[in-house]
Amino acid sequence: MARLGPEWRGRVPPELAEGHKRQLEEIAKIPKLGIGVQGARIFGCPDCQISLEHQDIVFPLGSVPALPLPGCDRSPCCGCCYGPVLEGWKLK
Repeated sequence: MARLGPEWRGRVPPELAEGHKRQLEEIAKIPKLGIGVQGARIFGCPDCQISLEHQDIVFPLGSVPALPLPGCDRSPCCGCCYGPVLEGWKLK
């Protein structure tokens, strides 16, 4: 589950935080369909340095960082989202 870091509590619109939570919940359901999941990654904005630094990292589902990422200058609506990384997929 995504958790909001203390620096963002009360600043992220509730619907955005709920959307991030649902994205991770949906990714966690994929293995039940018989599809292997390596983890999750962050899809960010092309002009956001913070998200670009995290785009090639595959995070285990239990330790995906909360969005917006610390240092994001677009908070509270940064535009990042989560996506699954399936078994056998290479990011580059």
